[in-house]
Amino acid sequence: METDKTPFNYFSKIMDEEMISNLTISSNEYFSKNYYFDERVTYGRDSISDLYSKSKILEQEIKSFLDVSLIMGLNKLHEKELNWSKKPLYKNVIPQIISRNRFRVINAAFKLENEDISQITDRNNLSVSKIKLFMDNLQSKFLNL
Repeated sequence: METDKTPFNYFSKIMDEEMISNLTISSNEYFSKNYYFDERVTYGRDSISDLYSKSKILEQEIKSFLDVSLIMGLNKLHEKELNWSKKPLYKNVIPQIISRNRFRVINAAFKLENEDISQITDRNNLSVSKIKLFMDNLQSKFLNL
């Protein structure tokens, strides 16, 4: 059917529930190890760890984060913060999807894969090796479209 060939349906086939779940788990693990007790990143009066400690990242929030990231990629503004501006010139759908502070938390925490270096065999390509499982899974989904 023609309705099955929408960009959203293709994206949903690639980023299915399993991939979203893996992204959620790895992002929560990364954030709890690197930011929970560390206030290296601050925004105004709130530190990232203060914002995160209110609740762990949920799968729906990862979906919202990915949606907003795609929108921001298509509608580039000279400052990311303008996506949440109340000025009519910058008005868009992003504030209805996710708050600015929650986006910051997820952006700081977002991780494609766990950093279990003991599982990595190719030390020369450490960065690529960390996301190999994710990339293999992604490639498999593209081939099945």
